[in-house]
Amino acid sequence: MKRNKAILSTILIVVILLVAGASFYIASKVSQEQAIAPTAPVSNPAACNDECPRSDGALVNCTGAADGTNISTCNEAGRVELCGGKSYTCPAPGGAWALTPTSTEPVWVGSKACTVTATSLCVASEVITCTPDCPTECGKIASTISTCQNSCGVATTKACAATTACTDDLEVTKKAYKYVGGTYAYTTEIDTVAKNQTFIYAIAMENFGEVDVTNINITDTLNGEKQDQLTFVDAKSGCTYSASERRVKCDGLTVKAGEKGVYAFKVKVASGAVNGDIIKNVAVVNAVGTDINAANELTISTVVGCDHTCTGDSECASGLVCDTGLGKCRVADYPESDTCSAPIVTVAPTTRPATIRTPAPTRVVGEITEAPLPTESPVAITQPTILPETGILDFPGVAAFGGGLLLAVVGILLAL
Repeated sequence: MKRNKAILSTILIVVILLVAGASFYIASKVSQEQAIAPTAPVSNPAACNDECPRSDGALVNCTGAADGTNISTCNEAGRVELCGGKSYTCPAPGGAWALTPTSTEPVWVGSKACTVTATSLCVASEVITCTPDCPTECGKIASTISTCQNSCGVATTKACAATTACTDDLEVTKKAYKYVGGTYAYTTEIDTVAKNQTFIYAIAMENFGEVDVTNINITDTLNGEKQDQLTFVDAKSGCTYSASERRVKCDGLTVKAGEKGVYAFKVKVASGAVNGDIIKNVAVVNAVGTDINAANELTISTVVGCDHTCTGDSECASGLVCDTGLGKCRVADYPESDTCSAPIVTVAPTTRPATIRTPAPTRVVGEITEAPLPTESPVAITQPTILPETGILDFPGVAAFGGGLLLAVVGILLAL
């Protein structure tokens, strides 16, 4: 046993001596500012050599920087650097350095003066080549195509303007309508007119194309073809009338794609119009550089129908008479009706007296015997169980307290 203790003491003394020696060594090194671990030997600065370019493509220029830290990479187009006494130019970022063929003077890097030789850069012109190019056929809406290149071969886009509308996309019609009065309405189309009648000429243009039709001009001359029987009254907005030329003109009109435009004017038939004459009117519509003729024919009839102008019964159709006070053909019995039909008389329905119904007597089939209500059994009331009162001075409590106190005393005595 004593031998083991001696061995253990010896081991502890050896450990203490080793720790003390190491601490003294480290402290001496630190005080002398020496490195604890040995360092690699410093390479010879004179070993720097120009590498133009190096294996990784960079230029290593030792001139003015013997430690070899002057390393240049090709990261900017047009950048010029000196290496090994020669000038090199970077053609594009990430490219390979190339000798500058026109360089005659040394190029210096860093803060020293240098001469930069400009390289040829492509400047794009306005010429853009697309495949396919913008459409040239009529009726094409404005668009943008992306399959294009500029003069330097760089991908770009080109905006294509809308082409002119197609003539076939514009449908023109000329019709005559009954004038009701107050506004221009195109509800009742007519093919005959009476003397002294005012009616509407309407030129309708509907655009079925994809682009708007602009700069439309309409010319309607009231000459020839029995049009001397007509007198101009007024025109819809957008149109004007020249009395000296008897000409209606509507200029600078636009009909948008998918829409319809109507331009109209009113005329009145002369009182001396001849029965059976045909009035022929032609409107010329100029659109998309093309003239489109829109014609209409009306027959003058002095034998007219209901509500038309008349001077005598002979001018009214069968069953009608001329109301000289109104100057219109009407039904003799109902001259106030402009539709020549009998007025509709509304008869109020007769109210029938309400029928008072006597309720039928209730028939008693038999007497109903009420069943006696079930007898309810009395419910026994259970009295609550009264527990004996307990407290600290009752017998069980006193017995428990005394036993615990006795055990505590015995424990203390045994401990002593």
